[in-house]
Amino acid sequence: CQIRGQNLSRSVFHGADWSSGLFVDLVDSLYRPAVYTLNHRGVMNGVSETRFDPEGTLTRAMAVTILWRLAGSPAVQSSCPFTDVPDGAYYREAVIWGSQAGIVQGTAETQFSPDGLLTRQQLAVLLYRYTQYRGLDTTASRSLLSCQDYGSVASWASRSVRWACALDLLSGPVLGPEDPISRGETAMMLCRWLEVFA
Repeated sequence: CQIRGQNLSRSVFHGADWSSGLFVDLVDSLYRPAVYTLNHRGVMNGVSETRFDPEGTLTRAMAVTILWRLAGSPAVQSSCPFTDVPDGAYYREAVIWGSQAGIVQGTAETQFSPDGLLTRQQLAVLLYRYTQYRGLDTTASRSLLSCQDYGSVASWASRSVRWACALDLLSGPVLGPEDPISRGETAMMLCRWLEVFA
């Protein structure tokens, strides 16, 4: 699977100082412009002050926090419906917001599984729902028949994956819909989303 972003227009990177050495594990990385753009916007942080961990996998807590920040970190008032989202967790407000907005769901009635890993098709679903939440156009769609593993796309994710492929958020002869998505790949998808919708 390819995560588009190598040929993004310069406009999406405007204002981001991605030439600096903030994250030592992004030297010569193709993810570097996307990561620094999102870091500059306050959307994605490193796993430490000097490391981004671009090949590290994305957790459910990370994903909803990223989208919450992309939405401007809206304040929430209600309590959290999930018992495994503790008070003081960096992702607590994001989980409450995402649940109320219909962007994320629990893995059970009272469980969110914040450390669970996110797959490519699951991130496509979250981005699709987030785009709907923003009131933006989600009518784009592309056939998946040219992808060798189109049969591996879950029925509940099919609409979102076809939308993501139509926008070049995902592409390539092999989608890998059930494969965990990395933090670097996530940054590329989000920058492509910003280019389309910002």
